[in-house]
Amino acid sequence: MEYFDVIVIGAGPAGNAAAKKLADAGKETLVVDWRDTPGDKLCTGIIVIECSVILTPDKSIIYSEPLDVTVHSPDGNSYILADTSPHALIVDRVKYVQDMASDAEFSGANYIFNARVNEIKQRSGFIELTGKITGKTSNK
Repeated sequence: MEYFDVIVIGAGPAGNAAAKKLADAGKETLVVDWRDTPGDKLCTGIIVIECSVILTPDKSIIYSEPLDVTVHSPDGNSYILADTSPHALIVDRVKYVQDMASDAEFSGANYIFNARVNEIKQRSGFIELTGKITGKTSNK
């Protein structure tokens, strides 16, 4: 049985950001994700500028910085929102999330992929996770 200070469930943007901060703070951190590859899911790849300042994407994965967007409402109407500066970036989302996971790993976070957490039990002094691990691990 392995012991960690913190276990993060999910290797998406929030999980990877948390894992990096925790590992940077010296916490033994484990990230568990059910996917084989972090970030490999259907997503638009649109991140708001505020997010890009906190979790800066590599310039090579930024596809565009749109100044306007068209919003299609459920009632069939369309609206154009425009400004003189971008409020979002369109990025290669898979690479963006993978880069964040790599940064967290470099800081010392451990990852287990292809793993499902089925149960979380509180024990005296610790938390126990049970689940199925079929994939790869990193760092440890």
